[in-house]
Amino acid sequence: MQNVDAGFDWQAAGELFLPAALTIVAALLALRQYVKQSLWEKKHSAYSDLLSSMYDMKELYSVSYPDVLKLDGPSEEIKKEAEQNYYIAWKNVHKWVATGDLILDQSVINISRKMIGNFTYSGTYSESANNNIGSDDDKIKRDYLDTKLKVLDETMKCVISKSKIDLAKTVSIW
Repeated sequence: MQNVDAGFDWQAAGELFLPAALTIVAALLALRQYVKQSLWEKKHSAYSDLLSSMYDMKELYSVSYPDVLKLDGPSEEIKKEAEQNYYIAWKNVHKWVATGDLILDQSVINISRKMIGNFTYSGTYSESANNNIGSDDDKIKRDYLDTKLKVLDETMKCVISKSKIDLAKTVSIW
């Protein structure tokens, strides 16, 4: 019986195969890390955009507060800019709630939906005033602004907390 391996150099084959296999494994690990890093960056950008929009919404209520308290407040120009930013931010929050399932953690979407529901349910200031006929107008305004600010603060805290957890899971090494 003849030895089939007699002319094959296993050591030379191993010297070629091992570096090639290690290169492929290293490339796959690098690709995996790149994909995770890209996903983390997209998620971070999305969470930042959502929180920035909520902050812009909060700014309108903060700018409105001095008027309610009969204090000197920001100029009409600043109020108008805050109002414009508010509507842009409101649309942006709606956009993230509608499309965020693709990248954001589901709990963040649910928290944001709840905020939108609370804002829609509590209505506008004029609706609030009509429901409290005979009440002190300044108190109605304060209560209205307090409610909106409280909902925004609570939502932002939850989104920050949930986004940190989601981002940490995204960058874990394995």
